[in-house]
Amino acid sequence: MKKKSDIILIIITVILVIVLAVGFVYDRNTALIERTNHVAIVGDENLEIVKMNKVGFLFMRAAYEARLRIKDGEADNYIIRIAQTYGGAGEMFDYTQYKQYEADALNGVTIKPNPREDSFIWVLGVRLEENSNKNVVYIVTLEGEGEAYLYLYYSRR
Repeated sequence: MKKKSDIILIIITVILVIVLAVGFVYDRNTALIERTNHVAIVGDENLEIVKMNKVGFLFMRAAYEARLRIKDGEADNYIIRIAQTYGGAGEMFDYTQYKQYEADALNGVTIKPNPREDSFIWVLGVRLEENSNKNVVYIVTLEGEGEAYLYLYYSRR
């Protein structure tokens, strides 16, 4: 017969395994993006997550940065959709202005846009909740030969 302490240890172990399993589902890239912005990105078949870096642990993500490819290359549609969602126009940079912005604002990130020198770069930063420190920055760029990308930078700091 098992001791009472053995049974308690087994129950605690099972509970911890369940919590970790729920945490990994909760922390999937798509689930994290869905929870941390107001634009419908996850259900959009035209967007593909290319790369994503996360900061923090499971239930307590402090920040993330993501690069999403716009499959059809139509960056304008995403600029309009994001601007309408947040009621802001954002800012359109030329290559030189963007490089200055990158040096000032993106010096601590690892996933950075690589825009063409002859293209525009659109940037919008918003606070997700009033009286909150949750922010997201959207950057839409054209790169390479007609490839369009959406970059997301989320932070709770």
